[in-house]
Amino acid sequence: MPWGQWAGDAAPSWSGVAVDNVSALQLLTVYGCNRFICDGIATLPVVVYRRGADGAPIEMQTRDGLEQPTPDLDTVSWLTQVLTSLLIAGNFYGYRTYSGGLTPTEVLPIDPTLVTVTWEKGRKVFTINGERFTSFDILHIPAVMFPGSLVGLSPIEAARQTIGAGMATEEFAARFFGQDGTMPGVIEVPTELEPAKAKEMASSWARARRKAGEENTKLPGVLQGGATWKP
Repeated sequence: MPWGQWAGDAAPSWSGVAVDNVSALQLLTVYGCNRFICDGIATLPVVVYRRGADGAPIEMQTRDGLEQPTPDLDTVSWLTQVLTSLLIAGNFYGYRTYSGGLTPTEVLPIDPTLVTVTWEKGRKVFTINGERFTSFDILHIPAVMFPGSLVGLSPIEAARQTIGAGMATEEFAARFFGQDGTMPGVIEVPTELEPAKAKEMASSWARARRKAGEENTKLPGVLQGGATWKP
């Protein structure tokens, strides 16, 4: 682990901006793409078919679990969480609950950042907040995977440098306009000033200009000691 970086910290990019699953969504492009894909897929109708003897599809009654995957989530909300997990983290994890049999009655979405996947004794083991589960309890849907990998590749990690550059560009532009971008002018004084006095004068002038802008007033600036303002 690089010096100064701790577990759980967002990975830095070449631009110096930390990029993780949450901060990446602050970039409108990432948020917009995720929202566009989620809305397009999650709102599709859920229809169940079986193949008839002649090979033709026969529409079946939709199971309750497809219309209401969990007591707190409808199909659209549930699918949105599934898709967001895949699009942002590269993995979806869901906790299966059973009711007197081997057929799951619901699958509760789990924050993918809380899950660690290991391979033990020929099977996957999922550790969540210190508690261990097997594939009987956890539904794992990975996105794109490298050969031999246990988990899917995070699109955010794969595009970290590009996303970081976009975030850095937005931050630079916001600060540029927020701080006027360029030096608006200089204050000239007839005598030499101590650094502290010069800083105080510049800060006072900047505060006065900022306050005047916020209050939409046209009060003139006041300089003392023979100082003059030159734009």
